[in-house]
Amino acid sequence: MISVVNITAKTIAMNIRCIREFRQYTQHYLGVKLGISQNAYSKIELGNSTLNIDKLILISKILEVKLAYIVSNDYNQVFNLYKERLDQKILRVFGVMP
Repeated sequence: MISVVNITAKTIAMNIRCIREFRQYTQHYLGVKLGISQNAYSKIELGNSTLNIDKLILISKILEVKLAYIVSNDYNQVFNLYKERLDQKILRVFGVMP
């Protein structure tokens, strides 16, 4: 289960950044998708911007993850997301998975 107790803006910002980097998306790309500048998006990842639930949901959709991963303070959950996706890619490369 994903923990969301005592989540801070900095933790949410870090999760967003980690997932964005994993997806190999640029800050500019996320900014365009969100209708804001790259500079404004950078403030999100620095934890210097207030995010409402609608914006968090939109970010989760753009990043193709459940909202719970973005608001999780359990770093293992976010890491496991990466690991699962990497495992799937490896299996596809070796033709084990469709």
